[in-house]
Amino acid sequence: MLNMSSSSPPPTQQEWQRSGTCPEGTVPVLRTHARNTTRAANFPMTPFFKESLAANGVTTEAAYAYSTNGPYHGANADIYLWDIHVEPNEYSTNFIAVGGDADGRPLVNDPSVDNAILVGWMAAPPLYGDSKPRLYVYWTNDGGRSKNCWNFDCGGFVQTSKKISLGASFSPTSKPGGEQRHTTDAAEPKWWVSVNLEEVGYLPDFVFNNFVESFLNGWGGQLLNTNPGGQHTSTQMGSGRFPSEGINYAGMIGKYLAVDYNGELANDYPAGSKVTQSSCYDYKDLGRQEPEPGYYILYGGPVALTVLTVQRVKV
Repeated sequence: MLNMSSSSPPPTQQEWQRSGTCPEGTVPVLRTHARNTTRAANFPMTPFFKESLAANGVTTEAAYAYSTNGPYHGANADIYLWDIHVEPNEYSTNFIAVGGDADGRPLVNDPSVDNAILVGWMAAPPLYGDSKPRLYVYWTNDGGRSKNCWNFDCGGFVQTSKKISLGASFSPTSKPGGEQRHTTDAAEPKWWVSVNLEEVGYLPDFVFNNFVESFLNGWGGQLLNTNPGGQHTSTQMGSGRFPSEGINYAGMIGKYLAVDYNGELANDYPAGSKVTQSSCYDYKDLGRQEPEPGYYILYGGPVALTVLTVQRVKV
């Protein structure tokens, strides 16, 4: 289940909500052009990859933590919202994720999977014409090699909420050294996605290959670099600042908790982290931050809090 929630300061909301709510029996769906759907399908995404992935003249970069202490039935975390710079043909994402192989085997220090769900916020000018942070759900059943499904593009995600819209932007965002804004996301057998404890919708089992539980959870950031010839992009990750600048300045994901086999939130710890370009984007482990629950990391770099939960629900 993907769950996004907020606490004091005043809650972050999606901008369309200022105009009202949807009638009973209807759900909000962001208007999009057919060309944007095609672009999304062609966006390379490689959840839990080991190195920078270069294909078709573009590169994906990431900085994230991963845990292999499952089996899991989901993940829950707070993801901070920022306004960042993103080049016109690229994207930058911040996520929590669940993943597993089609054979259902446990994963040991090998963050490569076939089945994966990522939930969080992304800035993607090619899709939306701006770099505002927007809620997204991504899924694949082949490790992103050919199947890259964003929001409703592949027809798998079923929306149930009339309050939350995939692809809609959030306001306000975090300010360096000031108020921090976040959402809480979660993902659940159906894999449910919720935001601020509001169930947004679910991905049914049949879109995956034997994905009844997760053996790999992840949380952090990823972006697309389209610059040719090894030139690096100016697209930012996280808040656009290095983790060395600390809390309230760097991108942060906090209160990470796993959803255990019984559907309960449980403390969990990273088995490791992956950083593909440490000179451009980095990672810092903060551990537990008592008295707050869960695990904290800083990540991102220059080149509002959102809580996301991905959890599997027994039916």
